[in-house]
Amino acid sequence: MKIKAICRHEIVYKNGKSPLAIRFTHQRTHKTVSLGISVEPHYWDKETETIAANCPERAALQSQIDNTLASYRKKIQRLEALDIPVTFDTLFETDKSRRHQETKVCRRNGLRTFRLQKFCNKTDGTTYRKMQKPSKRGF
Repeated sequence: MKIKAICRHEIVYKNGKSPLAIRFTHQRTHKTVSLGISVEPHYWDKETETIAANCPERAALQSQIDNTLASYRKKIQRLEALDIPVTFDTLFETDKSRRHQETKVCRRNGLRTFRLQKFCNKTDGTTYRKMQKPSKRGF
């Protein structure tokens, strides 16, 4: 998988700036992820994929780009170390999407709830407790 920082010259905001993004290429397919920052297009150096030296706020912007690239490269190295194929699905998988895949409907005691599978494996109902009604005295 190739990772490349790009300036999206085809998009120009009202203030004259263009957004920066990261382009991921895997098996001739592309995915672009916005960095959430923008610069004027003449401050972007396409060959070195960095912000030009004469740009104001260069250090802060370049630091943000480098940190984002490093985090994606680190995630790719982790996936390779775990022998997980590096694809767009595995690279951009979030904890929320993983939890959604692991959930299923549990039905116990007339209740219908969504829980993780590890909680649904118990059949004795120990994971659920019925709410007891308070007595007439209040305790």
